[in-house]
This record gives sequence, C-alpha cells and structure tokens, in this order.
Amino acid sequence: MESNDGGRNYLESFHRVARALGSTLKSEELFNILLRSVAEATGAKASTLMLVDEKSSELRHIHSHGLSEDYLSKGPIDLDKSILDREKGKVTLIKDAAHDDRIQYKDAMQKEGIHSVLVIPIVVKEAVIGALQLYTETAREFSEEEIGFLSSLAEIGGLSLENAKLYEQRKNNNRLFWELAKAMNSSLKLNEVLETMVRRITGALDLKGCVIRLLDDRRRVLELMASYGLSEKYLKKGTIDLDKSFIEPLEGKAAYVADVATDTRLQYQKEAQDEGIVSILSVPMKVKDKIVGVMRLYTHRRREFDEDEMTFIYALADLGGISVENAVMFEKIKDEYDQLRDNLWSYRSWF
Repeated sequence: MESNDGGRNYLESFHRVARALGSTLKSEELFNILLRSVAEATGAKASTLMLVDEKSSELRHIHSHGLSEDYLSKGPIDLDKSILDREKGKVTLIKDAAHDDRIQYKDAMQKEGIHSVLVIPIVVKEAVIGALQLYTETAREFSEEEIGFLSSLAEIGGLSLENAKLYEQRKNNNRLFWELAKAMNSSLKLNEVLETMVRRITGALDLKGCVIRLLDDRRRVLELMASYGLSEKYLKKGTIDLDKSFIEPLEGKAAYVADVATDTRLQYQKEAQDEGIVSILSVPMKVKDKIVGVMRLYTHRRREFDEDEMTFIYALADLGGISVENAVMFEKIKDEYDQLRDNLWSYRSWF
C-alpha cells in the first residue's frame, strides 16, 4: 500500500513539475516548484539545486527549499572536495553526514539538523553540470523507485538550467552585437573599434583572451591590430607567418585547436602553453568575399563551441570586417579630399 501511495505521489509531483516547465519561462518559479515537490514526495527535510562553476572550481547553490540562510552562507563548496561524482555521474548517498569525511561542513550540517544527504548528478550533453541534493533529518535509505523519480526530476532541472542559460546567452549576445554595431557607427578609428570588440567579446564568451590580426599579403604575415586578455610577452613572441599559420581561415573556414599541448599545427606551441592557453578558435574576417584578417579566441580550459556560438562568432567577425572596410573607405576618401584640396590651392596659385 505504501508503495502505491508513493508511486502516486511521485506521479503527481512529476506532473506538477512538467506542467510548470511548459507554462513558465521563469526558472526561479520552476526551481521552486521542483524542489518543493521533491521534498514533499520523499519526505525529505530540504532540497537544493547546485551548479558547477568551472571558473572558481566551486559548487554553487542556485535554488533551495527548506534550508536556513545560515546554512546556505556557510562558505564556498570546493568542487574537488564535494561529494558530487562528476567523473562517473553516479548517485551518491551519505548516510551519516556528521561523521563522513567527504562532507566539507560537518558542524554546519549537524546544526542544521541534517543526517543523510543524497546527491543526484545533473547531466546535460553527457557532462555533469550540477546536482540535485536531498537532505533528511534521520538516517535514510532511498529505493530504486525514489532514485529513478529523483533522477527524472534532475533531468528536468538540467533542461531548465540549459534553457535559462541559452536564453540569457542569446539576450546578451544580441545586446553585445547591437552595442558593437553602435560603436562602429560612432567611430571611424579602426584601432578604437577593434579594441572595443576584443574586450567585449572576451567577457561575453568567457574567454581567456581575444585578438584580431589583419592580413599583410606583401609580407605574408598576420599583423596584430587589437588584443585583450593576453600578456605582452605572448603577444611579442614573434611574427605570425601565413605559411606557418592555420590555412583554414585564409580559405574562409574556422580552425579549431582543442588542446594546444597536443596540436602540432601551432607556430608557437610552447609559448601558448606557458600563457595558460588550452583551446584556440580562429575565424576569418571578410570584406565582401575577400579575407582581410582573422579573429582568434583563446580559452583557459578545454572548450568546444556549439552551433549557436559559432553563428554568433562568425557574425562578430563579419562585423569586424565591416569596420575594416569602413576605415579603409574613410582613409581613401580623406586622401582624395586632401589631394583635391592641394590641387585646388595649386590652381589658385596660377592667378
């Protein structure tokens, strides 16, 4: 009888969360419903949704139910010392949190009245991005049925986190593109525009750094025009020869290096490693159908770029190409004006 009641509770909870997922774009509302449903269906004291922060190597609370502010502010959770199994993505149960060495804040858990902790990894695209955690006041085992139910809700949580991330990313990308286009229209100084571009792109895409190099066909090199996030030592490592550089961007395609430590195509492989660079993406900058340069993105950890990101990066590179074209046209018009003015004064000297 208990099993049937439990099954009905799980079904009702799942239906409630699924309905919320389809009716609201506000992740805060969905997380509140999800975590409350999880706690109520399992009889847990509290529940929380946590997200991996790769930059700080911490596990951050995104939303919680039933936990005090004192407990939530106990301190950062070191990812390497956390009980989240990122490598295998397996469910972990801590039966006695007060005496388990895997727990970082034993005293805080004891004070909060937490006895057992269940950790359900949240997996998105085969990567563990966070965890759904349950806390109970007494020693507790969880059945396969309960773990299956919780794993399903963790998937919904992961889907919601991913959707919220994509929505925020697209909103930020649109804002960045508009701001860069505005900056380009308000200034004809090429260096100024390109410096703004590399700085804003680095922040928006969470990069280590970004550079823009223009093609010098005469000298067969890529000349540095703008950079952000990279040291002077790395930038002055030497010339980037066309014959030793990635050929793909010069043919209108992107070149990607997953790991600079193992990719022998790099002209300055050791220097890139010393700089702390892990992945590199190089995309062509075009003016109409002509390649005028490349935009290179550098990351501090292994990074792959999805289809949406690549579309946005290509659009930014095209925007950079337009900036180059505008600057060239401005200089050409200025030169023609100066020449016309000089000729005019020359003609006047005849009279």
